[in-house]
Amino acid sequence: MAFHIPGPDAWSRKLRRVKGCGLGSDTCVINDEQFFVRGLIRVPVAGLEDAFEWGVWVSLTEEDIVRMAEVAGGLCPRRWERDWRSRWAAACRAAGASR
Repeated sequence: MAFHIPGPDAWSRKLRRVKGCGLGSDTCVINDEQFFVRGLIRVPVAGLEDAFEWGVWVSLTEEDIVRMAEVAGGLCPRRWERDWRSRWAAACRAAGASR
């Protein structure tokens, strides 16, 4: 059982072709100024073996994104650079993440 929306409320399909904007499965950037990460909250449900999974979007500052890349080590997805050129990719490079 799960619920999630494909992007944060601030995202619009009109932004797909706008420079500095991009939406991935778990990350979103808008105008190289607003940054979002999708998290998954697992809620146990009485009587069910599997938990309810709730996908939620949270906003991060640019500083937080750089820190996230540092903590992730080499785990920054290569698709960030391939899908959209943004500060996400720059954050991965700044943190020294391997490609």
